[in-house]
Amino acid sequence: MRRPFPIDWDDLHLILDLTEAGTLAAVARRRGVDQTTASRRLTRLEERIGEPLFDRIERRHRPRPLALALMADLEAMAAAAARIDAKLDDDRLRLSGTVVISAVDLLATRVLAPAVAAFRTRHPGVRLEVDGEDRNVSLAAREADVALRLARPAADEALARRLGDLVFGFYGPAGDDGAADRPIAGYGEALDHVPESRWLATAFPGLLPSFRSNRIGAIAEAVAGGHRAVLPFLIGANDPRMTRLSGVEPVARREVWLLVRPERRHEAAVVAVIDWITATLRPVLAIS
Repeated sequence: MRRPFPIDWDDLHLILDLTEAGTLAAVARRRGVDQTTASRRLTRLEERIGEPLFDRIERRHRPRPLALALMADLEAMAAAAARIDAKLDDDRLRLSGTVVISAVDLLATRVLAPAVAAFRTRHPGVRLEVDGEDRNVSLAAREADVALRLARPAADEALARRLGDLVFGFYGPAGDDGAADRPIAGYGEALDHVPESRWLATAFPGLLPSFRSNRIGAIAEAVAGGHRAVLPFLIGANDPRMTRLSGVEPVARREVWLLVRPERRHEAAVVAVIDWITATLRPVLAIS
């Protein structure tokens, strides 16, 4: 008769362990569980099979004929599992080399850098180099292997995909209720075309910001010190020195695109970096 559900490999491994160790206490120590759990799993296994697998003699478990008949297959399964574990470990260690990432300073400093230790733990053989310059590097010229850009790439740039949107709000210092006038901080003239600067120009027509900077960290510090400015949610929402004046909806959005150098796209280390970047950015981006 076919069993209504399959037997778990961990339960089958219990037969092997108990035959070798002789007692549930020894099995529990070997498997890192308590003896009650080991006993419960044995009872469950015997109920699924429909007959006892061991005789309890002088506080030891002696395998019955059915358990002995399974030993050769169980040993083969255990050996196969060990080989699989070894291959997975080898593959993990084979992930090596240097991967150069280009990302704007905001993403490099605020998002990727805090997650580097976790990546290192998972892939100790991979060395990361992060270029935090805001300029667009050339993947064709091999200036980077992976790049993050805050705009849709040119049509002829292959191997690019959109990860989501970086969303912005209008912020003032903590305690700002929006009633009194405060100075405005803006981005440099070279960034007048970006959505956050365009929103500011529309919301405050003719206003000349009292402070300008191309560095978002400098803008954030200006807001904490008394200015108002457009900042990403990921900065303002995590800084108690600021308060959002524009409500829950973003006032501006910037698309975040990931690009990869074509000739390295199938390398295991580069694939691991792409997966890590994608997972790390997912919580801070809006998907639309």
